[in-house]
Order: sequence, then C-alpha cells, then structure tokens
Amino acid sequence: DVALTPGSALDGEALYAMTCPACHGPDAKGIPGLGKDMTTSEFIQSRSDEELVAFIKQGRAVDDPLNTTGVPMPPKGANAALNDAEILAIVEFIRALQN
Repeated sequence: DVALTPGSALDGEALYAMTCPACHGPDAKGIPGLGKDMTTSEFIQSRSDEELVAFIKQGRAVDDPLNTTGVPMPPKGANAALNDAEILAIVEFIRALQN
C-alpha cells in the first residue's frame, strides 16, 4: 500500500496536468470521443483507491467489454514514468474534484 503525504492533492494536480488532459480535459470533464468525464464518474466513485491505481496502471484495451468510448486508455495514461505513489496522488486529486 502507498501512504499519502500532506500535499499529495497538489502533486496529483500537477501530475494530472502532465498526464491526463489530452483525453480527459484540463478540468477532468472529459473530451467527447476520447476520455470520460471523471468529475461525475460512477466507475471512479464505486472503486477503491487501490482498484483505481491498478486500473490506471493496466489501462483499458479498445476491445474490453467495459470500454464505452471505443478508444483505448494506455497503461499509466501513456506516462510510463509514473510510480504507484504518483498514480495514487492523481486518484486523490480526481476524488477531490468529485466532492
């Protein structure tokens, strides 16, 4: 398990800005035909932090039955340098946007 440290949400915001906005938008509200809106996502709301970290690490293939966009999500959002702690910081940032 990865422990959060104070300021993780800020780190998550910067990491999100470097990794996710091309598909999910700068405000995480999604880009039609690319990435889903993460601010209202039931998928995100119904998963634990650990499940979301694992999902982001794995990505989602275009032929995955749960893929509703027809576009693959690359592992780690195509940022192979991300480690588990950084992915968790992104998850915490996204959760903060949902509240």
